[in-house]
Amino acid sequence: MASTQIIAVGLAALLAVGGVGAAVSGVGPQALSGDATETTVENVNAHAVADNGTVTVSVTDRGEPVENVSVYADSDDEEMDGSTDANGTVTFDIDPSEELEIELEGENFEAELDYTVKDGSLILLEEEYEYERDDIEDDEEESEDDEEDEDEEEEEREDDEEEDDSDD
Repeated sequence: MASTQIIAVGLAALLAVGGVGAAVSGVGPQALSGDATETTVENVNAHAVADNGTVTVSVTDRGEPVENVSVYADSDDEEMDGSTDANGTVTFDIDPSEELEIELEGENFEAELDYTVKDGSLILLEEEYEYERDDIEDDEEESEDDEEDEDEEEEEREDDEEEDDSDD
């Protein structure tokens, strides 16, 4: 019986070490959140540069390139889309003449950048980043649940008070 327990403990230790190795090998340009299988970005920075009929969009998170971000470029009735590569960049054959709108969709964020064109250069007018965070959503759900519980308790107290008043 003791040898069976020793084998089980040894097997569990091997699985734990193998699991940790697999989780560590999955670390890429995006930071890991609490769950080793889920990547999350927290401080995205994106910018676009126009040069001789092309626009290059670069996306980083805390200075590291972010791969596989969907990028949509819209300029003067010309629309293009692509995804960032391992260097966090994507290039479009597009020559904006007046304005350029870039939309980004990543694993847990969205961004929109609006540019105007002056002398062939892009000038950023507005940028907006939105992040989807599970821990914030969980907190919001807990808060809503707490409010519902408080409402139910209040209703029960009112019902009890009404019963007490009718008994008198």
